[in-house]
Amino acid sequence: MPRQKDRRPPPIDELPSAATLFRVRLYDQASADLIRGAKEKLKPLLKLHNGANLQRIQAASTPEELLDLSPQATGLAQDTWHARMRTFGPAALPLIQQTLRQVRTLEDHEIRYRISALLITELRWQGEPGARALLACLDDLDEEAACLACVVLGLSHLSDIAEKVWECYLRLKARPTEPDFIGGLWALIDLQDRRVAGELAAYLIQQRYFYELFGFLSLAGDERALAYLMAAAIQLGHNEGADPLMAAAGIAHRVGKPILIRELLKGSQPDLSRVKPEEQSQVEEIAEMILARSPREVEEHFALFYRGFRPQDAREAFRFIRQNKD
Repeated sequence: MPRQKDRRPPPIDELPSAATLFRVRLYDQASADLIRGAKEKLKPLLKLHNGANLQRIQAASTPEELLDLSPQATGLAQDTWHARMRTFGPAALPLIQQTLRQVRTLEDHEIRYRISALLITELRWQGEPGARALLACLDDLDEEAACLACVVLGLSHLSDIAEKVWECYLRLKARPTEPDFIGGLWALIDLQDRRVAGELAAYLIQQRYFYELFGFLSLAGDERALAYLMAAAIQLGHNEGADPLMAAAGIAHRVGKPILIRELLKGSQPDLSRVKPEEQSQVEEIAEMILARSPREVEEHFALFYRGFRPQDAREAFRFIRQNKD
C-alpha cells in the first residue's frame, strides 16, 4: 500500500453537497413524491407562510406569468408552480430556457440560486426535450446553476451528451475551493463516462476528500484506487475508515480477486517479481476480508448513492427540506 505521510488526515465534509441533495430529490418520481409528502405534513404552517404566493401562482394563466412568479415559488407554492407549468407542456420550454440564460445577471445570490434550481427542476420532469433545452443553455449558466444542470443531465441518461458534460465538469473543476464540480461528477457517473474513474482516483491520491468521494468510488472507481483506499482506511481510523473499505469492496467485486490482489501488492511492492510468500499470503487475507463485504452491503452502506428516497427514509426528509429551503 502507498506509504503514508506522518500527518493528520484531511477533514471530510460531514454533509452531502448541494448537488447530492438536489439529486436525491430528483432521482425519480417516487423520491420527489416522498419529499413532497413530507412537505404536506407541514401544510398548515406552510400555507400561512406561502398562502398569498400560492394564490398568485394558481391564478397565473400563461407560462410568462408563472416565470415572473418564480422568486415566490417556495414551499407548497413551488409544487403548485411546477404543476401549473406542466399544463403548458413543451411550448413552455423555450421560455424556461430563455429565463435560465438571464438568471445569472441577478445580483441577489439567494434569488438567483432559487430560480435556477426551480427552472432546472422543471426541465428534469420535461423528459428528453427538457434535457435538450437544458443542454443548449449549459454554457450560459453560472457555476452553481451549471452544477445542478449537470445533475439533471446525468439523470437523463442521454448517450450523446457526455462530451458536453465533460467540458462543463472541467469548468467547474477549475474552481478547486468550490464544491460545484461534484455535480459534474454525478453526471459523468450517471452517464457511465469512463474518464470519471481516473478523476476519482486523482482526488483520492491527492487526499482531496469530500463527502461523496468514497460513495463515488464504490459506484465508478476502478483498480487504480484500491491500494490508496486501503491506505486511506488506515489513515482515517476506525470510524471514517469504514467508507474507504466499503468503496474498495465495491470496486473489488467489479474487477475480481486477482486484480484486487495485484493492486494491493503493487501498493507496497511495485516489482511484483520480488514479492515474498509471506507478503502474498498477507495480501490474500486482506483481499478475502474486502470481498467478504457483499455488493448488497456496499449498496446499503452508500444507500444515498445507489437509490432515491424510500418510505423508510421519510423521517429524514424533513432534514433535507430544512437544508434546501426551496
